[in-house]
Amino acid sequence: MNTNGINFIWTGSGFGNSLILAHLTKICIDSGIEAVFTQHKTTIDLVDVPLFNFVFHDDYIKDRWLGIRNTYLRKNCDVPCLMQYIKHVEGIFNKKIEIKEHHHFVPVKYHDIANIPKLKVCLNTATGNWSKYRNWPYFAELKELLQKDGITFIDLNENNIYGIECLNYIHKCQLYVGLETGMSHYVSKYANRKALIIQSGFCPFSYWAKFYHYDHLVCECECSEKPCFLTKKEVKIGIVCQNNHKCMRDIKPEIVFNAIKERL
Repeated sequence: MNTNGINFIWTGSGFGNSLILAHLTKICIDSGIEAVFTQHKTTIDLVDVPLFNFVFHDDYIKDRWLGIRNTYLRKNCDVPCLMQYIKHVEGIFNKKIEIKEHHHFVPVKYHDIANIPKLKVCLNTATGNWSKYRNWPYFAELKELLQKDGITFIDLNENNIYGIECLNYIHKCQLYVGLETGMSHYVSKYANRKALIIQSGFCPFSYWAKFYHYDHLVCECECSEKPCFLTKKEVKIGIVCQNNHKCMRDIKPEIVFNAIKERL
């Protein structure tokens, strides 16, 4: 973004963080703020927003830079991540940003792929490797329950289904069951109003999913370190969950299965 000599950059790594920034780019443009998205290797050909180009946007990187990192945002988990970004932009540009219904999902590219089966459930069973504490330990048990009940499903991660193929599966299924992960950001346009998120204690649900029309399951356990933000690096040096991942372990397979049955 560029106005009055101010260049504003957001920083973050990984698929999910990049999609949040693509989402913000779209919201800013619709509010009359010039913005482009710096492509991340994980989002190539996936997002539908103007991209940064060194030829056309060289003035974006000449003057002074203002920026915030996602690590800064985590100091205030009571305010959704995207809202913190928006408020920061409003302060810089002295302009009110309006959130509209079509801002309730990440802007992504889509085209129909023939022969994608219409299944009842699409499962997102793994997060990125940033933190293992966003994962749910009972997907194998859940799959057994789904099979016994004759509920058709696919494990998107296990079958290496990503990108636009992933969107096709979710667009055509009845229910998306996911985790707090980049995939759940990516599919938000096609999972809205038919998504169930198994939410860890890693961060509050509204912090990352404020504008998505998602349902979620969360364990109301009292954990002194919730939200925990235990990263892969911290786990590697021996910092682990003092509650044995209770926030996810207490969400039993039967709880998720019954929630799925209610929504089908």
